[in-house]
Amino acid sequence: AFDLVYAGNDMKTNKTGYLWGVGGAGTLPTATDSDLAGKQWRLGPEVFGGVIREWGVAGALVSNQWNIGGWDDASYSVMTAQYFYAYGLGKGWQIAASPIITYDWHADSDQALTLPLGVGVSKTTKLSGKSWKFQAQVQYFTEQPDVFGPDWLLKFTVTPVVQNKLAGLFK
Repeated sequence: AFDLVYAGNDMKTNKTGYLWGVGGAGTLPTATDSDLAGKQWRLGPEVFGGVIREWGVAGALVSNQWNIGGWDDASYSVMTAQYFYAYGLGKGWQIAASPIITYDWHADSDQALTLPLGVGVSKTTKLSGKSWKFQAQVQYFTEQPDVFGPDWLLKFTVTPVVQNKLAGLFK
């Protein structure tokens, strides 16, 4: 999967403003086993928006992909919407989550929606001179496909915090 987005922000101060972006999202059939691959090239639009405030950040990322080629001509149209929030508690601690909602436009209506609600905690800290973010989230699925949909998800992430060397190129 990939995203190609033109993004920016409209900052009023260094702690208040808006995030925005428009572009495209896609999926390439790159699995090493064709039985596991989507067997399709998929592409579609993507938009996101959010607010930055002194307390933290909140927003959403929405995209839809359709099949545009490949060796499986089954019809594909799936929307994803990821809402995100992070509320700063101080000293590197946050209450944060970023669940992903999906809707399959070709599935039966009682099998189309996956809707998680999530909450988590994260801590950004330095280890050996480098910044790292550690996060744990729990998500409860209020709606999911009957057969394979989960009821709960426990998610742990470890993310290195790195400087964006490209950020200054477009000022």
